[in-house]
Amino acid sequence: MSSSPVGKGKKRKKLSRIEIIPENAEYEEHLRSLGDETPSDDTDASSKDKSGQTEVTANPYAKKQRKKKSRSWQYLDEFEVNGEKWVRCKLCQTEIKRDKTCSTTQLNRHVDKCKVTHGVTRQTQLQFQKSGNAFEITLETFKYDHTEMRKIVAHYILINELPLMHVESFMFNEVMRKATPLWQKISRATVKADFVTTYEIEKKKLKEVFKYVKKINITTDMWTSSNQKSGYMVVTSHWIDYEWKLKMRVLNFCNAPPPHSGYIIAEALSRCFTEWEIDEKTGTIVVDNAKANDVALRILKDNFSIRNSLPVGGKLFTLDVVHMF
Repeated sequence: MSSSPVGKGKKRKKLSRIEIIPENAEYEEHLRSLGDETPSDDTDASSKDKSGQTEVTANPYAKKQRKKKSRSWQYLDEFEVNGEKWVRCKLCQTEIKRDKTCSTTQLNRHVDKCKVTHGVTRQTQLQFQKSGNAFEITLETFKYDHTEMRKIVAHYILINELPLMHVESFMFNEVMRKATPLWQKISRATVKADFVTTYEIEKKKLKEVFKYVKKINITTDMWTSSNQKSGYMVVTSHWIDYEWKLKMRVLNFCNAPPPHSGYIIAEALSRCFTEWEIDEKTGTIVVDNAKANDVALRILKDNFSIRNSLPVGGKLFTLDVVHMF
């Protein structure tokens, strides 16, 4: 395939098509005819010629260096020793060897400590707080506490009976970011773990309350799921506090596998009383009119009589049941 000769001067700039080097042409003469020049070794990838066009780099496929975005780099200087990467802290002049993954977690931790030691701290954030008077507002320092936020979110989900996926929804996170730009996302697995922690904390508090209560009345009922074919028992406590106010708390909602015989019901209630440390504080037990409950109450009465925990020797503890319609 032959190509037409290329003129000199201005016609050299108008060449826009690709020409193939003929086999019988000398390489240097053909380059000279095209007006090209051999690029020098010190050509930079981002350098431009006078016409504004970017020159071709010597190695266009070389990996670009990643930008340093970590907050610690403004306090660190990077250098190499025998092919190994090191950094030097500008605040304390400490030299730290970087790991193979080039992670900045260790560097950020070191810089944060140095900033506190050398007095390089962030600007204090302020927020408005309501005082005791509804018409007064005070200005106080603000610090984002993610632990406290997890506690509040766990109570929020539990009280409103929301699904765990609620914390991962788009709008929930948008609302939280508007409330505080420092908001950190919480996963449903984290909320699930916080539920267990919240239950243990509230359980410990309720046990402390029961220590100052003389008698606690119990109401229990059985429930069988038609879909799962599983049985459940709920145990509710009632007592009067030191201010003569009636209080109520659900102590247990546990699985009670069938058959729901009197022995199984009595054993489930006994475990609940032992767990909550109210074995000797049970005053009355209210159940429905199922026949198995009569057997369960007789067993419990015998157990209470052995410990002498019933008032008036158990004369007030009768086997009367409430008829449910």
